[in-house]
Amino acid sequence: MQNLSKSLVVFAILAIFLTSIYADTEKIQAAAQAGLQKYLKLIPNEMIGQYGFENPAQLHSCKLGAALQLHVIPPQNLQKYSVGATVKSLVQNTGVWYFPVTCAGDSKAMLIVAKMENKWQAVSFGYAPLAKQMQSIQKSWPQQRGYDPMLVVVYQARQYLFHVPELDSQNLTAISTNPQDRAVNYLHTQSLQTVVPSLWKEAQKNIRAQQQFEK
Repeated sequence: MQNLSKSLVVFAILAIFLTSIYADTEKIQAAAQAGLQKYLKLIPNEMIGQYGFENPAQLHSCKLGAALQLHVIPPQNLQKYSVGATVKSLVQNTGVWYFPVTCAGDSKAMLIVAKMENKWQAVSFGYAPLAKQMQSIQKSWPQQRGYDPMLVVVYQARQYLFHVPELDSQNLTAISTNPQDRAVNYLHTQSLQTVVPSLWKEAQKNIRAQQQFEK
């Protein structure tokens, strides 16, 4: 009887947890949909190219793609990294969601949703190079084959990356966000052992520059 009572309590807690997640998911999606229309209306015709679009007509046929939860690697985790560590041990959830904005099947931009003042809101729009590369990543590692690439950022190194958990625990590959770069094939991934030293070096350089600026 005691075990049954414990099971019922665990089930009730799990049900509350899942209900909360579902409610948040709905609010995030609603915030993204409302934000998309707001941001699209703010784009001047002469600037549509900077946002990834070819012509004004495309703004009227945009849709939201599947959201990507952003994960961050803080600089202290780069500093503490040792060979054998996993991506999961380095990343932290940010509570920020990136929605691809698609037109005729092509990702044109990213819409960012975050919780501000206890309310989910669209907070930024753009990131055309990232949208293009992320679509290429998802084509290289498609959900139809059981993959779900994770979007990662190291803010201090100014670098987006992706991780494919289904491949192994230590792959982490830099994403090019140079507007001049074409979408590339991301089938060849990089390892933490290769990527972390350069990320830490770049993060240190940018942190020192910021400290000098603030003096």
